[in-house]
Amino acid sequence: MMLLRTCDPSAAPVHAQHDGVPAGERAPARAPPHHRAAHLGVLRCFFSGFMLSPPDEEQLLSLLLKVMGARNTIEVGVFTGGSVLATALAIPDDGRIVAIDVSREYFDLGRPVIEKAGVAHKVDFREGPALSILADLLADEGNEGAFDFAFVDADKPNYVRHHEQLLRLVRVGGVLAYDNTLWGGSVALPDDAPLTEGDREIRAAFRAFNARVAADAWVEAVQLPVAASSKRAAGFYMCEQ
Repeated sequence: MMLLRTCDPSAAPVHAQHDGVPAGERAPARAPPHHRAAHLGVLRCFFSGFMLSPPDEEQLLSLLLKVMGARNTIEVGVFTGGSVLATALAIPDDGRIVAIDVSREYFDLGRPVIEKAGVAHKVDFREGPALSILADLLADEGNEGAFDFAFVDADKPNYVRHHEQLLRLVRVGGVLAYDNTLWGGSVALPDDAPLTEGDREIRAAFRAFNARVAADAWVEAVQLPVAASSKRAAGFYMCEQ
């Protein structure tokens, strides 16, 4: 997992910053959601183990959202909505999630659990290619810097392009989180390490993305080996702007 904090490189370093949200307006503390219930319908999918955000990762995101007082978020890559549920439970009642995925079918499997949790009103699901939907959001100047947080777990070759768009949508001081960025540790393996052709292509995409973020003066980033026991889930990159 990669975490990024968006920042202004021309400003003086800030080591601690409050978001200005009164404590009474923050989301109430909640126990971590029962992720297994949210994913029951996924058993119909043979690749479910590869496409679900693991529970420990979702709990980390939930805590982060509460600590930063996030209200408006974007999620690129939704699948059955496990991480959407975790986010919806963490943000205030008037918060919103713009949830983007190319398939409504899988999201509809998890939707009943989101509805049962009483947080479906926070979710604005948009079906289609993320690059196009993010471009539509950017077409409205009011959306620039309007989001506190973004989570990306989608098509890996487009991470760099998603990053460029999200830097404009997430406010300075907001957080961007990218999943799978270590790709099971393969990004650190020798070039001739035995990998499938598909894994080689994805590793190349993540190496390019990680290098891009590391050289980006507009973010502070940290790479976290969350859920490292899972090949596909290993690595979480967060950036704060």
